[in-house]
Amino acid sequence: MKEEGRRWGAYGSVGRILRAGVFLSLVVLLMGLVLAGIGRGVAGVPPSIDQLPSGLASGEAGAFVSLGVLLLILTPVVRVLFTLYYFGKERDKVFTLLAFVVFLNLMIGFGLGLV
Repeated sequence: MKEEGRRWGAYGSVGRILRAGVFLSLVVLLMGLVLAGIGRGVAGVPPSIDQLPSGLASGEAGAFVSLGVLLLILTPVVRVLFTLYYFGKERDKVFTLLAFVVFLNLMIGFGLGLV
């Protein structure tokens, strides 16, 4: 019974991670749209990753939109990392391996997308 309670607790944590990531990305995206509405740049022109910190510091709309999309993309990655940690902590070798394979697939996909 205790094992089942811990597993449900992990599912709740995963749900909170996903909700928090989506909410945070929505807030940042809306900030970018508001900035575009008041004339602080164009929301549809995202800067490159290396220009993101300076764009955020200067309040450029495109930088906020790019960060919001980046946060939305990274939300499932954080979920997979959490499940990898959880299953590793529980010493569940099969699910730890599966979570690692999913994480590896995500990283390969990101790597191929950058090429």
